[in-house]
Amino acid sequence: LQALTEALAHWPHHRALMFVSANAVRHFFAHPLVQAAGIVPTTLAVRCWSPGPGTSHALRTAGIAPALIDAPAAQAAQFESETLWQQVAGQVQPGDRVLIVRGAEPGGGTQPAQGSGRAWLAQQLAARGAQAVFAPVYERHPPSADAAWQAQLQACLAQPARWLFSSSECVLNLQQLCTPAVPHLFHRCAAFPCERHHKFFFILTQETPRRKPPRGMKPPKSACAAHRRGR
Repeated sequence: LQALTEALAHWPHHRALMFVSANAVRHFFAHPLVQAAGIVPTTLAVRCWSPGPGTSHALRTAGIAPALIDAPAAQAAQFESETLWQQVAGQVQPGDRVLIVRGAEPGGGTQPAQGSGRAWLAQQLAARGAQAVFAPVYERHPPSADAAWQAQLQACLAQPARWLFSSSECVLNLQQLCTPAVPHLFHRCAAFPCERHHKFFFILTQETPRRKPPRGMKPPKSACAAHRRGR
């Protein structure tokens, strides 16, 4: 809460609010500290940055005026920090503060993981002489591996399928929650970058032991864009 409290203390001086997801929008405006500060979406005058149509929709639903929302073009190949920056870079001046509303990192840290889009955006702001201020308003946790979850997992494993992991955190969670035998069910893994060389999306092809893995599997060119469009 300290990071959000400090950010709200400088509320009138932010150039923009950057919401990393629709969840960030919902949790920010519902947060008791934000409501106590008298911040109401329908009367907000500061610009709101959105990485994609899902977040933009959440902003409009909350009551933000569409004219205040900056987001990648509707026909953008990807919806992420890089394409958003192309739209908003011209707004940033030396000395500006941009409040980045996001979820807390695993372990409770306030700074984003290196290699993430949020860290990249902070670097671009710093290069312009501006400051990125991070305000976690919700927490992400691995799912509970209860009986219902295990049943759903086994149902998925029982049929040949291609699994799309949207982040390295998803891969780590699966490794931690599954039995050691589960990773051996995956015969083929394709990783491909999205803009930044250090950011990867994974497609894993799951095959039954009696079937041979597919030959020459390549990630479709639109795979990144298809995943990011809902952000």
